[in-house]
Amino acid sequence: MAPKKVVTVHRLAAGAQGAAERERLLAPRDDLVLEEPDPDGGYRAAEGPFVAYHRDLDEGTGPDGAPVLTETTEFQLGIGVWSVVFNPLVARSLRERRAAGSSPWWAPPDRLDARAAAVLGMLCALVMVSGYLGTLITQTITFAADEFGADDRAQGGALAAVRVGVVFSLAVMALADRRGRRQMLIFSAVAGCAATMVGALAPNLFWLGASQTVARGFATALALLVAVVAAEEMP
Repeated sequence: MAPKKVVTVHRLAAGAQGAAERERLLAPRDDLVLEEPDPDGGYRAAEGPFVAYHRDLDEGTGPDGAPVLTETTEFQLGIGVWSVVFNPLVARSLRERRAAGSSPWWAPPDRLDARAAAVLGMLCALVMVSGYLGTLITQTITFAADEFGADDRAQGGALAAVRVGVVFSLAVMALADRRGRRQMLIFSAVAGCAATMVGALAPNLFWLGASQTVARGFATALALLVAVVAAEEMP
């Protein structure tokens, strides 16, 4: 994903007020991003949820001769696919200057670094997978029963059997302590999706329930692992 560019033109007032505004804009930011001087000029990110960040400043005069300071900021967020959602919010925040140490209302109170942002983006994607896998059978059981000609009793039995998958998730959690949480996160997501796809080939409600029991176990394990990793990795 290409870096985004934000250009902000500040018209500076004359006198002490304009001088104070100029000094404020020329100082490194300490809000959503903590800046440090870039040896090549301008500022780069010392800390923040960016894989790429640079801010240049150019002083000049406007058409009326008034002093003008132009900020050009290029950034690339480290949150993966969620950048599409947050790019406009970040761009708006970078056009403003907040008090040192403060964050926008939509950002975590503690500033994220690039690694934490990447982990958070991955966890958000995985929790959506978990939510889909965990609710699929309850949302579609009525239609599946009609397809297979099953009665209400059979539906209840299938839903009860699926809940056994929660016990299976405990075994996955135990393996996570041995094999590593990242590995089991990926394995649970892939295995849960695979079990759900197998369910599409089920010849009757029994086999659909069996496939969803496995999928529900991996979905529950995935949700639990997301919570554990978030508690360990987030500031």
